[in-house]
Amino acid sequence: MDKELRLLSDIELVELFLGGNRGAFETLYVKYDGYIWTCCFRIVKNKSIADDLTQDTFLRILCKIHDFKNTNFRGWIAKIASNLAINEWIQIKRKEKRVNSSVDSHVIQSTAKNNPLKNLQNLQDEEDECLLLNALEQLQELTRKCVIDRYCYGNSRADIAKAHQLSLSQVDYQLRIGLRFLGKKLEGLI
Repeated sequence: MDKELRLLSDIELVELFLGGNRGAFETLYVKYDGYIWTCCFRIVKNKSIADDLTQDTFLRILCKIHDFKNTNFRGWIAKIASNLAINEWIQIKRKEKRVNSSVDSHVIQSTAKNNPLKNLQNLQDEEDECLLLNALEQLQELTRKCVIDRYCYGNSRADIAKAHQLSLSQVDYQLRIGLRFLGKKLEGLI
Protein backbone atom coordinates (compact mmCIF):
# COMPACT_ATOMS: atom_id res chain seq x y z
CA MET A 1 0.00 0.00 0.00
CA ASP A 2 1.32 3.38 -1.01
CA LYS A 3 2.18 5.64 1.97
CA GLU A 4 0.91 8.66 0.07
CA LEU A 5 -2.50 7.07 -0.35
CA ARG A 6 -2.89 6.66 3.42
CA LEU A 7 -2.67 10.43 3.80
CA LEU A 8 -5.62 11.10 1.49
CA SER A 9 -9.21 11.59 2.64
CA ASP A 10 -11.83 8.93 1.98
CA ILE A 11 -13.45 11.04 -0.71
CA GLU A 12 -10.10 11.51 -2.48
CA LEU A 13 -9.49 7.76 -2.31
CA VAL A 14 -12.93 7.04 -3.79
CA GLU A 15 -12.26 9.49 -6.62
CA LEU A 16 -8.86 7.91 -7.29
CA PHE A 17 -10.39 4.43 -7.34
CA LEU A 18 -13.14 5.54 -9.71
CA GLY A 19 -10.32 6.94 -11.88
CA GLY A 20 -8.71 3.49 -12.06
CA ASN A 21 -6.29 3.44 -9.09
CA ARG A 22 -6.79 0.01 -7.46
CA GLY A 23 -4.45 0.89 -4.63
CA ALA A 24 -6.98 3.47 -3.45
CA PHE A 25 -9.57 0.76 -2.78
CA GLU A 26 -6.95 -1.36 -1.02
CA THR A 27 -6.20 1.63 1.21
CA LEU A 28 -9.91 1.98 2.06
CA TYR A 29 -10.08 -1.75 2.76
CA VAL A 30 -7.13 -1.68 5.15
CA LYS A 31 -8.47 1.44 6.83
CA TYR A 32 -12.00 0.12 7.41
CA ASP A 33 -11.68 -3.67 7.58
CA GLY A 34 -11.69 -3.78 11.40
CA TYR A 35 -14.41 -1.17 11.68
CA ILE A 36 -16.73 -3.07 9.33
CA TRP A 37 -16.03 -6.36 11.11
CA THR A 38 -16.95 -4.76 14.44
CA CYS A 39 -20.17 -3.31 13.00
CA CYS A 40 -21.16 -6.76 11.77
CA PHE A 41 -20.08 -8.64 14.90
CA ARG A 42 -22.11 -6.36 17.18
CA ILE A 43 -25.22 -7.47 15.33
CA VAL A 44 -24.63 -11.17 14.62
CA LYS A 45 -22.44 -12.03 17.65
CA ASN A 46 -20.52 -14.64 15.65
CA LYS A 47 -16.90 -14.18 14.53
CA SER A 48 -17.11 -16.42 11.48
CA ILE A 49 -20.28 -14.80 10.22
CA ALA A 50 -18.80 -11.34 10.89
CA ASP A 51 -15.79 -12.34 8.76
CA ASP A 52 -18.07 -13.35 5.89
CA LEU A 53 -20.19 -10.22 6.26
CA THR A 54 -17.07 -8.04 6.18
CA GLN A 55 -16.11 -9.56 2.83
CA ASP A 56 -19.68 -9.20 1.57
CA THR A 57 -19.70 -5.56 2.65
CA PHE A 58 -16.56 -4.77 0.71
CA LEU A 59 -17.93 -6.56 -2.34
CA ARG A 60 -21.09 -4.50 -2.05
CA ILE A 61 -19.02 -1.32 -1.64
CA LEU A 62 -17.05 -2.26 -4.74
CA CYS A 63 -20.25 -2.74 -6.72
CA LYS A 64 -21.96 0.39 -5.40
CA ILE A 65 -19.04 2.80 -5.07
CA HIS A 66 -20.17 4.66 -8.18
CA ASP A 67 -23.38 5.55 -6.23
CA PHE A 68 -21.43 7.12 -3.39
CA LYS A 69 -22.12 10.82 -3.05
CA ASN A 70 -19.51 13.13 -1.56
CA THR A 71 -20.78 12.72 1.99
CA ASN A 72 -19.66 10.62 4.94
CA PHE A 73 -17.90 7.54 3.52
CA ARG A 74 -17.56 5.89 6.94
CA GLY A 75 -21.29 6.30 7.59
CA TRP A 76 -22.15 5.03 4.13
CA ILE A 77 -20.14 1.81 4.53
CA ALA A 78 -21.41 1.33 8.09
CA LYS A 79 -24.96 1.46 6.76
CA ILE A 80 -24.14 -1.14 4.11
CA ALA A 81 -22.50 -3.40 6.72
CA SER A 82 -25.35 -2.95 9.21
CA ASN A 83 -28.01 -3.73 6.62
CA LEU A 84 -26.20 -6.90 5.54
CA ALA A 85 -25.67 -7.95 9.17
CA ILE A 86 -29.30 -7.29 10.13
CA ASN A 87 -30.52 -9.32 7.16
CA GLU A 88 -28.19 -12.16 8.15
CA TRP A 89 -29.34 -11.95 11.79
CA ILE A 90 -32.97 -12.20 10.67
CA GLN A 91 -32.14 -15.27 8.60
CA ILE A 92 -30.31 -16.85 11.55
CA LYS A 93 -33.26 -16.23 13.88
CA ARG A 94 -35.73 -17.66 11.38
CA LYS A 95 -33.57 -20.74 10.98
CA GLU A 96 -33.19 -21.10 14.77
CA LYS A 97 -36.94 -20.86 15.18
CA ARG A 98 -37.49 -23.66 12.66
CA VAL A 99 -34.75 -25.78 14.24
CA ASN A 100 -35.99 -25.13 17.79
CA SER A 101 -39.50 -26.13 16.82
CA SER A 102 -38.16 -29.31 15.27
CA VAL A 103 -35.90 -29.98 18.27
CA ASP A 104 -38.78 -29.34 20.69
CA SER A 105 -40.84 -31.97 18.87
CA HIS A 106 -37.97 -34.45 18.84
CA VAL A 107 -37.23 -33.92 22.53
CA ILE A 108 -40.84 -34.51 23.51
CA GLN A 109 -40.94 -37.69 21.44
CA SER A 110 -37.60 -39.05 22.60
CA THR A 111 -37.95 -38.24 26.30
CA ALA A 112 -41.57 -39.20 26.98
CA LYS A 113 -40.47 -42.29 28.97
CA ASN A 114 -38.30 -40.20 31.33
CA ASN A 115 -40.76 -37.35 31.58
CA PRO A 116 -41.62 -36.28 35.15
CA LEU A 117 -45.22 -36.03 33.94
CA LYS A 118 -45.52 -39.77 34.44
CA ASN A 119 -48.92 -39.93 32.76
CA LEU A 120 -47.26 -39.09 29.46
CA GLN A 121 -45.89 -42.64 29.50
CA ASN A 122 -49.41 -43.71 28.69
CA LEU A 123 -49.25 -42.29 25.20
CA GLN A 124 -50.43 -45.27 23.21
CA ASP A 125 -49.49 -44.50 19.66
CA GLU A 126 -48.27 -41.95 17.16
CA GLU A 127 -51.68 -40.30 17.09
CA ASP A 128 -51.41 -39.56 20.83
CA GLU A 129 -47.91 -38.18 20.31
CA CYS A 130 -49.21 -35.97 17.49
CA LEU A 131 -51.95 -34.67 19.78
CA LEU A 132 -49.32 -33.82 22.43
CA LEU A 133 -47.07 -32.10 19.91
CA ASN A 134 -50.00 -30.19 18.50
CA ALA A 135 -51.00 -29.05 21.99
CA LEU A 136 -47.43 -27.95 22.73
CA GLU A 137 -47.28 -25.98 19.50
CA GLN A 138 -50.40 -24.09 20.54
CA LEU A 139 -48.68 -22.78 23.66
CA GLN A 140 -47.08 -19.35 23.61
CA GLU A 141 -43.39 -19.72 22.75
CA LEU A 142 -42.09 -18.78 26.22
CA THR A 143 -44.59 -21.06 27.95
CA ARG A 144 -43.69 -23.96 25.63
CA LYS A 145 -39.97 -23.46 26.25
CA CYS A 146 -40.46 -23.38 30.03
CA VAL A 147 -42.57 -26.55 29.97
CA ILE A 148 -40.09 -28.38 27.74
CA ASP A 149 -37.10 -27.20 29.79
CA ARG A 150 -38.72 -28.37 33.01
CA TYR A 151 -40.45 -31.59 32.03
CA CYS A 152 -38.33 -32.88 29.16
CA TYR A 153 -34.86 -31.65 30.02
CA GLY A 154 -35.46 -31.78 33.78
CA ASN A 155 -34.01 -28.30 34.32
CA SER A 156 -34.58 -26.62 37.66
CA ARG A 157 -36.85 -23.61 37.93
CA ALA A 158 -33.80 -21.48 38.71
CA ASP A 159 -32.01 -22.66 35.56
CA ILE A 160 -35.10 -21.92 33.48
CA ALA A 161 -35.39 -18.46 35.05
CA LYS A 162 -31.76 -17.72 34.22
CA ALA A 163 -31.98 -19.07 30.66
CA HIS A 164 -35.08 -17.04 29.81
CA GLN A 165 -34.29 -14.01 32.00
CA LEU A 166 -37.36 -14.51 34.17
CA SER A 167 -38.04 -14.42 37.90
CA LEU A 168 -38.92 -17.68 39.66
CA SER A 169 -42.53 -16.53 40.03
CA GLN A 170 -42.68 -15.86 36.28
CA VAL A 171 -41.34 -19.36 35.59
CA ASP A 172 -43.93 -20.84 37.98
CA TYR A 173 -46.66 -18.89 36.21
CA GLN A 174 -45.51 -20.08 32.75
CA LEU A 175 -45.39 -23.68 33.96
CA ARG A 176 -48.79 -23.41 35.62
CA ILE A 177 -50.56 -21.98 32.56
CA GLY A 178 -48.74 -24.41 30.27
CA LEU A 179 -49.70 -27.47 32.30
CA ARG A 180 -53.27 -26.24 32.74
CA PHE A 181 -53.59 -25.74 28.97
CA LEU A 182 -52.03 -29.14 28.20
CA GLY A 183 -54.28 -30.82 30.77
CA LYS A 184 -57.39 -29.41 29.08
CA LYS A 185 -56.18 -30.22 25.58
CA LEU A 186 -55.15 -33.76 26.45
CA GLU A 187 -58.02 -34.59 28.81
CA GLY A 188 -58.84 -38.26 28.48
CA LEU A 189 -55.54 -38.96 26.76
CA ILE A 190 -53.34 -39.05 29.86
